[in-house]
Amino acid sequence: MPAYLHPGVYIEEIPSGVKPIEGVGTSTAVFVGLCAKGPVAKPTLIHKWEEYQTTYGGIEAQEENSTSHLMGYAVAGFFRNGGGRCYVVRVLAESSGAAALGYMGHPDDATNALRITAVNPGNWGSELMVSVEQQTGDPRQYTIKVGTKGEDGLLEPTEEFVDLSWDDTTPRYAPTAINGVSELIGLEVVERDGLTLPDAYFQGCILSGDLTEVGLSLPDSDEERVLHLSFDGVVEEAFTVPLDPSYPNLKALADSITYRVRMLSLPDGSTVSPTALSDFYCIVVPPSQDGPKLALVSGSRTGGSAVAVGESEAAEQLRLFGVDAEFETFTGTETQAMRLTAESTELVEGENGTEGIPSDYEAVFSELTHYPDINIICLPGNSLPAAPTPPSNSRQKIESAIAHAEQMKNRVVLVDLPKTHQLQDQRAVTALNLPTSSYAVTYYPWLRVTNPYYDSEENPTAAPSVLVSPSGHVAGMWANIDGTRNVWKAPAGVETQLSGLESLEYAVGNADQDFLNPLGVNCLRTIPNFGRVIWGTRTLSTKAEPEWRYIPVRRTAAYIEQSIFDGIQWAVFEPNNFQLWQSLRTNIEAFMNGLFRAGAFQGQSALQAYFVRCGLGDTMTQGDIDRGQVIAMVGFAPLKPAEFVILRIQQKVGKD
Repeated sequence: MPAYLHPGVYIEEIPSGVKPIEGVGTSTAVFVGLCAKGPVAKPTLIHKWEEYQTTYGGIEAQEENSTSHLMGYAVAGFFRNGGGRCYVVRVLAESSGAAALGYMGHPDDATNALRITAVNPGNWGSELMVSVEQQTGDPRQYTIKVGTKGEDGLLEPTEEFVDLSWDDTTPRYAPTAINGVSELIGLEVVERDGLTLPDAYFQGCILSGDLTEVGLSLPDSDEERVLHLSFDGVVEEAFTVPLDPSYPNLKALADSITYRVRMLSLPDGSTVSPTALSDFYCIVVPPSQDGPKLALVSGSRTGGSAVAVGESEAAEQLRLFGVDAEFETFTGTETQAMRLTAESTELVEGENGTEGIPSDYEAVFSELTHYPDINIICLPGNSLPAAPTPPSNSRQKIESAIAHAEQMKNRVVLVDLPKTHQLQDQRAVTALNLPTSSYAVTYYPWLRVTNPYYDSEENPTAAPSVLVSPSGHVAGMWANIDGTRNVWKAPAGVETQLSGLESLEYAVGNADQDFLNPLGVNCLRTIPNFGRVIWGTRTLSTKAEPEWRYIPVRRTAAYIEQSIFDGIQWAVFEPNNFQLWQSLRTNIEAFMNGLFRAGAFQGQSALQAYFVRCGLGDTMTQGDIDRGQVIAMVGFAPLKPAEFVILRIQQKVGKD
């Protein structure tokens, strides 16, 4: 309480007791399934199609035994038909989708190397190129550029990280500076033993030849093998390779070559300039399909940097050849770029992966419980198969999604039916064994859309159009109607003209809808003068729970429940007395009256449209209060869609 210590006028602000309840959103969708790229099992919020293209790869070409293209079409259909925001969750089987890999090392660190990976799985990573350059003026810092190969075969960088260090005690330590920041790659510290790769951040000429075995085996001979080398046109010298098995493996031989070359002297006996040979090294490249390689790197960063191997017997034996060999070379004025692809049997190229199993989807739905703003669930690529097919992975995933929606009570699952499965009679629908949940909705038939990969000249063998599931387009129209007419308006009728499609897989007429509508299958139809529209607004509980037969009734109830739930959190731990009950009634009634005035309920008066009750002897007993419970009851008269508009005409009989 304020203290009144001197005579005067005191102003106090007294709370009114009214805490407005704000309506929650109703049009946020989540798309769960297989994508071309992007974070795995992590819901990511996007607001436009371009964000999906950047993060998840857009629309893929249709591939056999893959459904990843359906995700792209579904998200595109969502935004094309009025959707404004959605989450995307990429689901992969645990054993699939390994990212493309590459390595880089440092000549001063014989223990560790950095493994470079595409930031997430997918064969998109195989198209990445990475360049590592030592920075001018400070050899301890370097720059990493990441991008794709241009038409000229050179790197076209889209990301650049400067002032990087190999020292993990500095703020610009490469993994710290790149991981979580780059949208393309990540770095991981690994043991260098067995991964002695070309130190990518040096520029120089690399000449390498394949060896058939990891261990070096020279033929029996009393003769020494002589290896001739020249560097930068400054020194040309030869040294011997003894036959004594002093080199049990290639790494020992590489280390010996490095040491011997660095100890070379000029012909006049003077010491070789440190800038000429001190950075030279010989290393072992992990085996490719033809075996491991030895690589000679000058280490020089001058414009004339080069390493030439003389055509000696030793060079031939070691399979190290001269400059005429078909090996990639770099000069000091060029950027060495290494492509993130498989270079040994220990690495794999990126793969898009295979569809996750039901347990992967269950883990995703468990994570989605932490996202209360989701209202619509779509599972592109998963559809209900027709009986008597045994329950498939798709059915289990759909059932998991419905169970999740029933648990959350604020979202609805759009269930896709199988494509090329025409529903010609009631038996065909019964054979699908549709779920009977009011949190599940289905639409028929599939949509035919333009294939962006078809070109009459460049790609004439591709199909001009493809079939896609309707859930994405319908989810977008739901969001559209929510924004223009509110959630209690049925998302169906002549104003739901679907965009982004060429035609419907099957034509649905009145006779077809006569048996589909009572079974809860909403039809997509072509209506003259209006185009292709949604012509049904039922949930799959049409017969099991008639009170939740209509989509707008289910979604309006979810809207009210979630809005009130969020709006009365302040009441927790308040004294459970008359003042609290009155405040709850006042706040909830204000919210419900706003909906009534907006036309959300039946009835000509608020008394006919809704009620709010909360009090001792009405909704609670003393026992409830003793248990710390405050109970409020809210009822509303939902609007039912005018599904059957009946026009009765009577002839007027004239009278004299």
